[in-house]
Amino acid sequence: ERAVDVYYDGRDFEVLESPVLASNNTGAGCTFASSIASQLVLGKEPLEAVKLAKEFVYQAILHSDDYGVVQAYDK
Repeated sequence: ERAVDVYYDGRDFEVLESPVLASNNTGAGCTFASSIASQLVLGKEPLEAVKLAKEFVYQAILHSDDYGVVQAYDK
């Protein structure tokens, strides 16, 4: 029921959680990784980059229907 990511900087752990969104989430992991990399290139600190990326992916999935994204699953 929760999308949980754990950030570890070599000393400390930080647990980042958000609700699971069950639709239009194919590619979320790749988008998450790309967003983290993009934030790092923009000069964000690693933890901030991960938090911003997590929120970006969450919002993208949440609003995917607004952009006409349709994902079909074989059941």
